[in-house]
Amino acid sequence: MKKIALVAVLMAGSMFAASLEKSTNEELYAMMANADAKTLSDIAFEIDKRVGELKAQIKDTKRGFKSEMRKKLEAMSAADRYKFMQDFRTGYNEKVSALSVKDADRLDIELKKMDDDFDKHRHEGGFMDGKKFDKKHD
Repeated sequence: MKKIALVAVLMAGSMFAASLEKSTNEELYAMMANADAKTLSDIAFEIDKRVGELKAQIKDTKRGFKSEMRKKLEAMSAADRYKFMQDFRTGYNEKVSALSVKDADRLDIELKKMDDDFDKHRHEGGFMDGKKFDKKHD
């Protein structure tokens, strides 16, 4: 009898977890009003899983973009690379400038800096890693 009760509890728990996975965010929020601590912990865990998945997708997207950008830049001469990055920043900044301040803040998007003294900076990270590219662009 105890085994049957335990199996029933486990099945109910797994069915509840499955229902959380299929619930929309709004449905999860609605469940919170009358939820006990256990249910709230399940909802919080489900939300954290969703956020974690989104963060992983963001990292993968950024890594892929940076990798392809790096390949493109490595194939260019220093002068071509410098010109390309100026054009890239100009185009990017035009898009950012078209956003409202509210949207830019919400999306966490900022203007790309334009360096006139490009060759005097030590570039680490981003697209122009000083360890990978020569700094002369003449």
